[in-house]
Amino acid sequence: MTSTQKCPECGSAKLIIHKDKGEIICKDCGLVVEDRIIDHTQEWQEFDSDKSEKRRRTGAPASYSVDAEEPIIIKQGNSIEIVKIGEFVDTHIQNNRYNLKKEGIVEYVPLPNKIEAVAFDKENKIDFQTIGEVSRHPAKEVYEIILESGKRVKVTGNHSIFTVKNNRVVPIKVDEVTEGAFVVTPLKIPCFEQEQTLDLLDAFTTIAEEDNLNTEKYKTQRPDIAITTTSVNSNLSNDVLALYGTLGIHAHYGTEVVPEHMMMKTGQIIAKSFSTKTIIKNPDTAKRLGYLASTTKPKGKPAIETLIPAPIEYKTEWKSRNQLRISKDVAIKIAQKYNDQDLLKLATADFTYLRVKKITKCKSTNGYAYDISVPGHENFVGGIGGIFLHNTRYDQGLGTDIGQRGDLFQLEGKGMNKFFRLRKWQYRISTAIERNLKLALAELKRVASYLKLPKSVEEEAARVYTMAVQRGLVRGRSMESVVAGALYAACRRHEVPRTLDELSEASGIDKKEVGRTYRFITRELGIRILPSNPVDYIPRFASALKLSAETQSKSVEILEMAENSELTSGRGPTGIAAASLYVAALLNNEKRTQREVADIAGVTEVTIRNRYKELFNKLKLKDKLKNPKKVTA
Repeated sequence: MTSTQKCPECGSAKLIIHKDKGEIICKDCGLVVEDRIIDHTQEWQEFDSDKSEKRRRTGAPASYSVDAEEPIIIKQGNSIEIVKIGEFVDTHIQNNRYNLKKEGIVEYVPLPNKIEAVAFDKENKIDFQTIGEVSRHPAKEVYEIILESGKRVKVTGNHSIFTVKNNRVVPIKVDEVTEGAFVVTPLKIPCFEQEQTLDLLDAFTTIAEEDNLNTEKYKTQRPDIAITTTSVNSNLSNDVLALYGTLGIHAHYGTEVVPEHMMMKTGQIIAKSFSTKTIIKNPDTAKRLGYLASTTKPKGKPAIETLIPAPIEYKTEWKSRNQLRISKDVAIKIAQKYNDQDLLKLATADFTYLRVKKITKCKSTNGYAYDISVPGHENFVGGIGGIFLHNTRYDQGLGTDIGQRGDLFQLEGKGMNKFFRLRKWQYRISTAIERNLKLALAELKRVASYLKLPKSVEEEAARVYTMAVQRGLVRGRSMESVVAGALYAACRRHEVPRTLDELSEASGIDKKEVGRTYRFITRELGIRILPSNPVDYIPRFASALKLSAETQSKSVEILEMAENSELTSGRGPTGIAAASLYVAALLNNEKRTQREVADIAGVTEVTIRNRYKELFNKLKLKDKLKNPKKVTA
């Protein structure tokens, strides 16, 4: 049985919903039947890249994610791995259950340890960047995108990949991608310098030295060549593609059906299976690997990794006006001629621009889709062969900014009046929590700016403060102290070294009050934070004291020795870090006074002196001094 809402004054059922005012009004008598019907849930809207820097909305996305089986490249410590995104995210959600948060159907947790993913920055430079958080949500269907070189990835329809528009790399939703569109992929994957020599590629070179391809006849003709690896394990083939990527080598990926067959010697029936392979078709690459002694310059179509999408606005600069690609060298000359910085960045980037061969809709592997967030970069590499994927991007509740303030003065009289009327109603219908957040987040931005904190820390602090307000932890405490405590907690979680003294100076709150509030909110919100690492403070202190890189390295060595000798237990991280720098400076004859070091670290001279004596005596560093007579422990 359903009931129809009626006007309590005249009994009429003719009610009008006024969305601008958030009211339900009776059409007959004009009575406001109900007010405050504004939807207070978070919003999500993704603007195009040209506007994304000026416009943003709060909230989490509904389905911007990747299939569970898709591989991603991560770096943790000194180890680089290729893992399945589903296993990676599920593991971290399971291990960080106490920090699990939900926004609608999306579950997400921040990563407590530093784990990095491959991403590109605004200058199109590829490097490992820190992952801020991981997320997952239910998903039934995904799209599989297959590129012309065989690279492929499965993502949800609302997820974005990257294409080229107006000579710029911009995101585009998968359900808007068409066959033939250009997709941006990495040509070169960063790796450790000591790992540039790879055993597998060494084996290739060894084989090449004994191969008949290495002959003199190719000095006069350019050969058709294919260097192929084959495996029934797609993960192994993807590993080979990643190894090629570390050397900036582009390779194709393919799959083949192996029909059911019988082994001749044993009579065993082998069931139908699939085989995967990687293929290098560029003779110049074969020469790099040692398969060819030499080769001639290409006369026909150049290698695909040497091309970029043709900038149509400069089509008079090349012979065939209808071609879809031009070489990177030609593009660089055009960019320099017309001073086009966007085209120059596009042509000099370590990217490969591949066209979409096929798009198909299919079921997700396990009913879930996954994502990782890389703050400040909004992208990561995923899929077989590696494709740049646009990660979930939202501002963790820092507020809604639409346009710029200067846009207001471009409005005419009626438009400006409407703006002020809407702002008045927005204030009237806002709750006490919303008004508190408006003031607090403004203060949070001010303190974060004063301390020069990265965006990821600011976002984390905003989320911590929002949770504190929602649980009523702010009552009885000053807003400024809770903001300072939230920022200190965010700094600790993201391993951004800031001391309580610095937070106290920036916020104007007593140091003890900041520490007290920090301990209270972390305890009540169940946030686990590991003790600060003294090593994190070394670069800042060394920079302020104008010490050399050699002294910084020596200081880190001393800290490692102190930790092995259990000299850091029960000591303040800033004090032990400052003392190790003081000792390292003495050892390298870059002397600084104890007063100078203490002032920079925010500790007393007595602390420096005590920690210095402990390090000096127990680590037996006196013999390493260049002028031992001038210094006594």
